[in-house]
Amino acid sequence: RLLGGWNEIAPKLAGALLWVPALLVILELLPTVAARLLLLVAVLMINGIGMIDGMLDMPLALTVAACAAAMQRLLVATDASRTLQVLPPLLLAAMAVTKNEGFVVGVLLLLAFACLAARQRRLRAMRLTLVLSVLAFGFAIAWMLACQARGLASDLGPGALRRFDGVRDVGVRD
Repeated sequence: RLLGGWNEIAPKLAGALLWVPALLVILELLPTVAARLLLLVAVLMINGIGMIDGMLDMPLALTVAACAAAMQRLLVATDASRTLQVLPPLLLAAMAVTKNEGFVVGVLLLLAFACLAARQRRLRAMRLTLVLSVLAFGFAIAWMLACQARGLASDLGPGALRRFDGVRDVGVRD
């Protein structure tokens, strides 16, 4: 309504709400201006159109990279700020509600992070991040349950795999 009518570009730009923060996190974690410029050029050359085409694969990939980089930085930091401690759970929450793949990769990242923290004997120091990270998946689970309660089909949650069986219902034979 704000645009005065249907516009196909505006909904596609909503993906920027995912990739802009992720890209800013990655850029902030890189040590030099040259590294930042190299990353920007690489992202644009690899799949620049993927940032505005309305698909969520590129924003999810950037969010995964940002989360992994933040976790790595947290593991090597001697005294991590609260901001750095809260950053991975926020990125995990965004990943988990974006796509099924994001949920799965988020769980794997969290498990790897927890194992590395345990190996370094830093579980106590990482307690805030680990607890918030586990809670971050609550957003995706709440969405799954809300969709299921209302009988809505969603890429996330129960019934996602059953929709693949629906292909047989439209006449496709094995």
